[in-house]
Amino acid sequence: ASCSPPRTPPPLASAPRPEADSTASERRRVVAALKRFDQLEAMSSRGDPEGCSCALEELRRLREDGTAFALGPNAHNRAMRVCASSPGTVETLFAEAAAAGVQDDASLQVLATCRLEAEDFAGAAAALSELLGPLLVQPAHGAARRRVPARTAKVALSVLGACRDASVCGDECRGAARQWAALGEGGQWAPPAPPPSPERTLALLKPDCVASGAAGEVEALIAEHGFEVVRRRRWRMGEGEAAAFLQASCSS
Repeated sequence: ASCSPPRTPPPLASAPRPEADSTASERRRVVAALKRFDQLEAMSSRGDPEGCSCALEELRRLREDGTAFALGPNAHNRAMRVCASSPGTVETLFAEAAAAGVQDDASLQVLATCRLEAEDFAGAAAALSELLGPLLVQPAHGAARRRVPARTAKVALSVLGACRDASVCGDECRGAARQWAALGEGGQWAPPAPPPSPERTLALLKPDCVASGAAGEVEALIAEHGFEVVRRRRWRMGEGEAAAFLQASCSS
């Protein structure tokens, strides 16, 4: 893989324009870089170790151009996602965005997720707490509070669930859990729907199937379609039992 940016055709000759054109050019440069970050994220997801180094090189070019924050924290957020397997790099990139005062929800979501994958439960909970805090602020003039965004809810459930499973009860985890509970009490998020209750059904293997030795194949086919055999019984029906069964089956 190469870190070289894709070639772009030279601009058409035109008369110099005011600063507005320079701003538009900067935005185009950053948008092109964001597309490059998306390609690098796909590289990293396939296990390519060069994805992160290429993302940092792309970010270095943006810094040299003075356009690293031309679209807010977007470039840093993308680079953080590309370098998610390198916790130290993610922390550095987040600190740069925070120092520039441009970090946003997406920045904190990536940070919390990265810390969680590194089993830094307290750090993940601290990032989650910072993410949830603004949602608890009472809006002015009686306006409705913001709903918890779906991605934030996903991060919250992952972090708090991991803290619970690991029996981590530090101040950070407790604080984030209290914030999440308060948001729930305020109706700002709804708990996920419970999984559907499993239904039971009956499968009958006729005598000729059992006699031919195909019972195992039939059971494997049942399992392949997502069913689980919870009980099995093998017996020979008497005439009365068979008649009662057939009557019940035909009348249903």
